[in-house]
Formats: sequence, C-alpha cells, structure tokens
Amino acid sequence: MVVLLMNTRILLTIALSLSWGTFLARAADADAKATNASPTRVDPLKKYDKNGDGKLDDKEKAELQKDREAARKEYMAQLLKKYDKNGNGKLDEDELAARREDLRKEREAELAKRQNERKQKEEKAKEPKEPAKEEKK
Repeated sequence: MVVLLMNTRILLTIALSLSWGTFLARAADADAKATNASPTRVDPLKKYDKNGDGKLDDKEKAELQKDREAARKEYMAQLLKKYDKNGNGKLDEDELAARREDLRKEREAELAKRQNERKQKEEKAKEPKEPAKEEKK
C-alpha cells in the first residue's frame, strides 16, 4: 500500500512537472509573440526588476514567486476542471493517463506542424526564381 502511494505521488509529481513546463512554455510563447522575442525564454528582469539595477532583490523575488504560485494554482485549477472526472480534487491514475495522452497528441500535432512548415519552406526554396523583368524605355 505504501509503495503504491509513493508510486502514485511520483507519477503525479512527474505529470505535474510536465504540465507546468508546458504551461510555462506556452506562456513564454504568448509573451514572445506579443513582443516578437524568442519564445523559449522570458526575462523576469523586464517585469520584476522595479529599481532597474539588473538583479532581483528580495522584494522583487517575492513578487515573482507570488505570481508564479498564482499561475501554478490557476493552471492546477484548469487541469482539475478538465481531467478530474470523479470530482475528488486529485488526478487519479486514469485521469493522469488522459492528461499524458493529451500531451502526447499536442506534441505530435506540433511536430507535424513544424515538419509541414519545413517542407513548405524547402519546396519554396527549390522553386526557380523568376528573372527580373527589364523595363523598356
């Protein structure tokens, strides 16, 4: 019983870590699209460094942690709303399996999208370029 409980906690921790990573990546991607920056990383200094000294002091770090915790709670509420089918406030094995399956499908869809974009880019590069038309004077 104890081993089963520990395995369940480990699986839940892994699933939540993966979900949290996906959430942060999507948030970073949304921020990047809004600012035309790199989608892989959002610089917390831009938002939280109020005094502009290039580093986060304790007060600024506390604000960052508070915002992260609020985002985590919101994300967990969304996960529970979507996947907690029995309404017990936790994600059980079958609910975690459904979440993992959705993550797998999302990754496959993103991969297919990237492959399609790459293929279109390659095909476009292979097309012969039209010579510039000379204007008659």
